[in-house]
Amino acid sequence: MKRTVHRRQLFVSRATYLRPDHRLSSREAEILTCFSFGKTRQEVSELFGISLDTVKSHAKSIRTKLNVSNVPFAVRRGFELGILRPAEGTGN
Repeated sequence: MKRTVHRRQLFVSRATYLRPDHRLSSREAEILTCFSFGKTRQEVSELFGISLDTVKSHAKSIRTKLNVSNVPFAVRRGFELGILRPAEGTGN
Protein backbone atom coordinates (compact mmCIF):
# COMPACT_ATOMS: atom_id res chain seq x y z
CA MET A 1 0.00 0.00 0.00
CA LYS A 2 1.41 3.37 -1.02
CA ARG A 3 1.40 6.14 1.56
CA THR A 4 0.51 9.64 0.44
CA VAL A 5 2.10 12.63 2.19
CA HIS A 6 0.59 16.03 1.59
CA ARG A 7 2.76 19.14 1.21
CA ARG A 8 1.16 20.75 4.24
CA GLN A 9 2.18 17.81 6.42
CA LEU A 10 5.75 18.10 5.20
CA PHE A 11 5.78 21.83 5.97
CA VAL A 12 4.44 21.30 9.49
CA SER A 13 6.96 18.55 10.16
CA ARG A 14 9.85 20.68 8.92
CA ALA A 15 8.67 23.77 10.81
CA THR A 16 8.47 21.76 14.01
CA TYR A 17 11.97 20.40 13.43
CA LEU A 18 13.36 23.88 12.84
CA ARG A 19 12.10 25.30 16.15
CA PRO A 20 15.29 24.69 18.13
CA ASP A 21 14.63 27.49 20.62
CA HIS A 22 12.79 24.82 22.59
CA ARG A 23 15.55 22.30 22.13
CA LEU A 24 18.91 24.03 22.71
CA SER A 25 20.24 23.52 26.20
CA SER A 26 21.26 26.63 28.13
CA ARG A 27 24.93 25.72 27.64
CA GLU A 28 24.42 25.25 23.90
CA ALA A 29 22.74 28.67 23.73
CA GLU A 30 25.67 30.22 25.64
CA ILE A 31 28.17 28.61 23.29
CA LEU A 32 26.21 29.71 20.22
CA THR A 33 26.25 33.26 21.62
CA CYS A 34 30.03 33.07 22.01
CA PHE A 35 30.35 31.87 18.43
CA SER A 36 28.21 34.83 17.32
CA PHE A 37 30.82 37.15 18.87
CA GLY A 38 33.56 35.42 16.87
CA LYS A 39 35.00 33.31 19.69
CA THR A 40 36.90 30.21 18.63
CA ARG A 41 36.29 26.77 20.08
CA GLN A 42 39.52 27.11 22.06
CA GLU A 43 38.46 30.49 23.46
CA VAL A 44 35.06 29.09 24.45
CA SER A 45 36.80 26.16 26.13
CA GLU A 46 38.94 28.50 28.22
CA LEU A 47 36.05 30.86 28.95
CA PHE A 48 33.82 28.14 30.40
CA GLY A 49 36.60 25.98 31.84
CA ILE A 50 35.57 22.93 29.81
CA SER A 51 37.59 20.73 27.50
CA LEU A 52 37.93 21.46 23.81
CA ASP A 53 36.29 18.10 23.09
CA THR A 54 33.25 19.17 25.13
CA VAL A 55 32.97 22.39 23.12
CA LYS A 56 33.23 20.38 19.90
CA SER A 57 30.49 18.07 21.16
CA HIS A 58 28.23 21.03 21.96
CA ALA A 59 28.97 22.58 18.55
CA LYS A 60 28.02 19.34 16.82
CA SER A 61 24.79 19.17 18.81
CA ILE A 62 23.98 22.80 17.93
CA ARG A 63 24.60 22.14 14.22
CA THR A 64 22.40 19.05 14.33
CA LYS A 65 19.54 20.77 16.16
CA LEU A 66 19.65 23.78 13.85
CA ASN A 67 19.96 21.54 10.79
CA VAL A 68 23.07 23.29 9.44
CA SER A 69 26.48 22.12 8.28
CA ASN A 70 28.82 24.52 10.10
CA VAL A 71 29.07 27.07 12.92
CA PRO A 72 28.68 30.23 10.80
CA PHE A 73 25.43 28.81 9.42
CA ALA A 74 24.37 27.93 12.98
CA VAL A 75 24.93 31.54 14.04
CA ARG A 76 22.93 32.77 11.05
CA ARG A 77 20.10 30.35 11.83
CA GLY A 78 20.22 31.46 15.47
CA PHE A 79 19.55 35.05 14.39
CA GLU A 80 16.86 33.99 11.91
CA LEU A 81 14.99 32.04 14.58
CA GLY A 82 15.38 34.68 17.28
CA ILE A 83 17.62 32.54 19.49
CA LEU A 84 20.28 35.23 19.07
CA ARG A 85 19.58 38.95 18.98
CA PRO A 86 21.74 41.77 17.64
CA ALA A 87 23.72 43.60 20.33
CA GLU A 88 22.31 46.93 21.48
CA GLY A 89 23.61 49.92 19.55
CA THR A 90 24.38 48.01 16.36
CA GLY A 91 21.57 49.71 14.46
CA ASN A 92 19.78 46.41 13.70
